[in-house]
Amino acid sequence: MLWLGLPSSIKNIKNSQNYVLVILSLPCVALCSCRYYHDLARCLII
Repeated sequence: MLWLGLPSSIKNIKNSQNYVLVILSLPCVALCSCRYYHDLARCLII
């Protein structure tokens, strides 16, 4: 019984870790992409 419940609990832990990582990385990705596109637009304009 415990052996059967173990993989699902490990999977839940991994999923929650991925969820937290995604939430934490979203602002960074948004900031980097905004900065990148801003620089790209500035390069194209100049």
